[in-house]
Amino acid sequence: MFAVDFATRRRPMTRSEMPNQELLDGASAGDVFEEDGPAYVGTNSAALAWRIGPPGKPVAHGLDLLTIRGGRVSVVRTLIAPE
Repeated sequence: MFAVDFATRRRPMTRSEMPNQELLDGASAGDVFEEDGPAYVGTNSAALAWRIGPPGKPVAHGLDLLTIRGGRVSVVRTLIAPE
């Protein structure tokens, strides 16, 4: 599993630095991106689990963790795990 903290980065990531980028690049027209469990929402945070791949056969699962400040998303952290 890889975690990328986009909030602390000083520059955009290059494609070669992106963990599991090949999983996402390999998505085909028939693949689906869908929720993979309940969404959790707190006063200044939220989390959403997801999966991507052919219906019923995901190639990866992920979790988006959001920090909310002033009613807006200020930080998004994404965890990605190959199937």
